[in-house]
Amino acid sequence: MKNVLFIFSNRAGYIPANVFDSLGEFKKKNTDFSIEIFITKHAQDLTDKIFSFVTKHPDGIIVVAGGDGSLNEATNALVNLNS
Repeated sequence: MKNVLFIFSNRAGYIPANVFDSLGEFKKKNTDFSIEIFITKHAQDLTDKIFSFVTKHPDGIIVVAGGDGSLNEATNALVNLNS
């Protein structure tokens, strides 16, 4: 089974409902994927979630939806995994 983490930043203000509809359809069509959806609440949430996910699923897939800040935080978290 492939583990996928979708991270959405709530800093953008809202997440369109059709995003969750699309993820539901993806999940139905791809039963070999275990999908986890995470919506950030605080500044460090994204980093903490990435560390937690990678610890459990080192071969997992992480998808980040957000602005420059979210992508920067996710990139830094991934780069610093071994430190």
